[in-house]
Amino acid sequence: GAENTQESYTHMAGAAATNDNAVARASHLFDLPDELLTQCAAALATLQSVRGADSAADLCRLASVSQRFCRLVLTDAAAAALPWALALRHNLGWRCETPHPSSRLYRALSTIERVTWKEMSLDTAHQRVPSLAGRSSSAACRLGPALLMYGGTLNGNFGPLLDDLLLLAIDRATGRVTVEAAPEPPGGRGAGDPGPRRGHSMTATALADGEAVACLLGGWGDGEVPMVPHLLHSSGSGSAPAFSWSCLDVRGVSPSRRAFHSTTEVAPSRLLVYGGLGVGCCRTDVTLLDLSAMAWSAPQLHGVPRCVNGRAGHGAAFVPRRGGGGGGELLLLSGAMRSASGDAHQYSVDVLEVRLHASGREFLERGFAALELSAAAEGERGFAARRRQEERLIAAECSDPYSGPEASLSDSGNPDRLCTHKAGAVSHANLVGAAFKLRAEAPSRTRTELREYLEGATTNHDRQIERAVNEAFDASDQEVAASRAPLLELRWSDDESWASVRLEPVRTAWYATCARSVLVWSGVDERHGMSDTLTAVDVDRRIARAVEVNADAPFPSPIPTPRGGALCWPLSPHEALLFSGSNHGDESEMLAPW
Repeated sequence: GAENTQESYTHMAGAAATNDNAVARASHLFDLPDELLTQCAAALATLQSVRGADSAADLCRLASVSQRFCRLVLTDAAAAALPWALALRHNLGWRCETPHPSSRLYRALSTIERVTWKEMSLDTAHQRVPSLAGRSSSAACRLGPALLMYGGTLNGNFGPLLDDLLLLAIDRATGRVTVEAAPEPPGGRGAGDPGPRRGHSMTATALADGEAVACLLGGWGDGEVPMVPHLLHSSGSGSAPAFSWSCLDVRGVSPSRRAFHSTTEVAPSRLLVYGGLGVGCCRTDVTLLDLSAMAWSAPQLHGVPRCVNGRAGHGAAFVPRRGGGGGGELLLLSGAMRSASGDAHQYSVDVLEVRLHASGREFLERGFAALELSAAAEGERGFAARRRQEERLIAAECSDPYSGPEASLSDSGNPDRLCTHKAGAVSHANLVGAAFKLRAEAPSRTRTELREYLEGATTNHDRQIERAVNEAFDASDQEVAASRAPLLELRWSDDESWASVRLEPVRTAWYATCARSVLVWSGVDERHGMSDTLTAVDVDRRIARAVEVNADAPFPSPIPTPRGGALCWPLSPHEALLFSGSNHGDESEMLAPW
């Protein structure tokens, strides 16, 4: 199809395309020059007012097959400025004073106008797999080209629990999805087999050496299970992979046991765990698992979430920062909050802003600025709350209120010094991270020099600084080298635009990221009914709106049966696969993939 695609885009570029020789020499869109790709995309943009969402789909397809297009428009604002400014000004008469002249093309790529559902057929006739009807509370991820799902339960809370790893394959020519038990190596599933569970998470990431793995965390088995990371490895050729499990031994304090939480990769090899259900409660904490340093940490958080009592059964979607460079926004959507009085379903969106800092010094300096803003906003009420927490810790016989079991929940240092300076104290986890990074940046720095530097740069308690310095110097060379990765700064967004975003108050909905929007479909409401609403959350516009289902598609079909606990796999910038889930009714309706 590359030849036909080139003819189509060359035709749309019209008289503006002057690179006929380049087209003749090119064997694939990857080979086309930037100038021609610019003209093609500019021509597509002119059709936006005529063809609406169709041209946006064309742009998405062009982005999915052309690395240059993706780099110029989606990830590299500096590179986008020159070529897109020329194309839009000369070809379209564009007059734009904004820093990003490609905003019209970018908007066409990132705004969802309509969607089309396409029902596919399921093929398990020749495979030995457990029942798929009514399966829910499973976990899914895409590990390279492999679409994988693990575990779950049948019949809701009644079970049985499942421990199978399934591999899905899509045949677009026939519209069939094949599900089979994932192949195992000769040695079996491995010593890290997670066992039966539901409500767990499975997230694709990579280790420090670049090996692509999936990390499974948490969930419920016959009871709660510890948050021990189980890694899924793929071996063998791409056409015949085999999958095995290993169990990680990581340092640091792992988060409390939970299920129906979210685990999201927010930076290379760094997974952020949020929320979930504990025993009769919702978890409210945020924890980082760094697979390059093999360590858990409780990151310092600035600001306050809108849902202060946590979420479970929610959605999580990380949208990278525009212009590249790392960082972005983690959207936490809907879900429910559990307490002794019952489940309270959420309609709000919380956003965690993720920033990366290349050096320990930069991290400390920017962290202080953020803390100063937080302290000024909190005023006396915030300081009084911190005082009460410190008094509670001391009453619990924690001799050092900055090293007790709840110390990581507070971003305060010495309270007297904090009240004097308002800012400058960072959490123990981030103080340790800065100490590691500063040592890696200057290996000749002595223990005393590092301690003196931190004493001068922060207002943290002397005991905290001493502990951070000792951890940095007692660590292995490998651990210190791993600390060269950028440090994370996390802040709950206080953008009032997000406060006006309202979603259906449901749990275990289906979430799919498309460009810079997040689709939210179905889920279970407060009365255990199934929502049939399809909503798009536009990250750049900070709005949520109902999405039209395209009724004029070449393959008209009904929409999927509403359900909870459906799984999602991203297939391309404009496609996602829906499968499984349960509505506690006719579970045979859940078998068709969409």
